[in-house]
Amino acid sequence: MPTTVIGVDPHKRSHTAVVLDAAEQIDSNVQVAADRRQVDRLVSWAAPWP
Repeated sequence: MPTTVIGVDPHKRSHTAVVLDAAEQIDSNVQVAADRRQVDRLVSWAAPWP
């Protein structure tokens, strides 16, 4: 199974998440507002990666 790394850069008003592939290249990224639903949105976005 290929290695995947997901990192999150949290800020006061928004959070940015990035998926890095085995070659440490950005596979995907997302930015969400920092609010009550942020975790749900981040987990849904990250679901395709093991």
